[in-house]
Amino acid sequence: MCYGGNFPKILTWAIFLAASRPDLELTAISCVAGQVSVLNACENALRVLKACGREDVHVCRGAEKSLLGLFGKSENLPGIAWTRKMDGHVQAEHSVSSLIRCVNENPGEISLVCLGPLTNLALALRLDPLIATNLRELIIVGGNIEGHGNISSCSEQNFLFDPEAAHIVLQEVQDAVIVPLEVGQRHSIPFTLFTSWLNADTDISNFLIESVTQEELQQQAKCGVVSPEVFAVAMVIDPSIILEKEKLYTTVELKGDYSRGLMVVDRRGHLNKPANVFVVKNLDLGKTQALFGSLFAGAMLESQAPAGVVCLAGSTGGSREQVPVLFKEGRVTVL
Repeated sequence: MCYGGNFPKILTWAIFLAASRPDLELTAISCVAGQVSVLNACENALRVLKACGREDVHVCRGAEKSLLGLFGKSENLPGIAWTRKMDGHVQAEHSVSSLIRCVNENPGEISLVCLGPLTNLALALRLDPLIATNLRELIIVGGNIEGHGNISSCSEQNFLFDPEAAHIVLQEVQDAVIVPLEVGQRHSIPFTLFTSWLNADTDISNFLIESVTQEELQQQAKCGVVSPEVFAVAMVIDPSIILEKEKLYTTVELKGDYSRGLMVVDRRGHLNKPANVFVVKNLDLGKTQALFGSLFAGAMLESQAPAGVVCLAGSTGGSREQVPVLFKEGRVTVL
């Protein structure tokens, strides 16, 4: 799993889901700079793994900057203000080296889920292009297909943080699955369901609620909980969650004054290039909610299965109206 620390609270939920499943083996979390620093991303990952009882999972530190050394607007945003102590340590091996080794030692077995910027993966591909064919599958949270951005007027933040890295990955890896910005926005988790999870009074819910503020809950109450990162992990667990996907040629705009980082989707074949990715368009939200909701029913499950998952660690259904929310003494109440 590649974890970039963007929207760190949502990403911790995705790591929880990957770490808790008996039918997945979470091999490593490869951290990269994103909305928070790479160090903060590592700290977040270690705390989540401790809460899961999964200290066996390696956390590796990766790129501290984009390939060109240019940060987006989010470089100095703070991480999660955890109250509990951080346990565990970051591996000495760099994320890029760890990724290459892990994939090549297990050809055809590793599902790589990229939740943040693609800097680590791009560097790995430049050092060893063979990992592109040795991957079992690649799922990327990032890019957009309708030209509406979430960090600029027309670009999605993971791609805008490092457009060159995204460009390299899309050109070098065939048949990657893209979970674009729009899919997350159209499949938000209803806030009432989300609050029932937070109020479950389990170890996981109590851990997650530490990072939530009144202001954030108010925003989620209006729009629903947008969680494309959770969707990406759920796709590895149950591919039938994808109801519709389309194979298209895509690339990334690198030079535009206003459109840098935009994922270009060649729907009509004007570029005369073969389709290189599968773009997810529709999901079974009910199945995803059931998978994630199962985390709050009881104790964490131990991971046993042989299938490998590497997380590179560098969002319809919600009301748009103002919803009064009270966050007090570790519980969330919709007024």
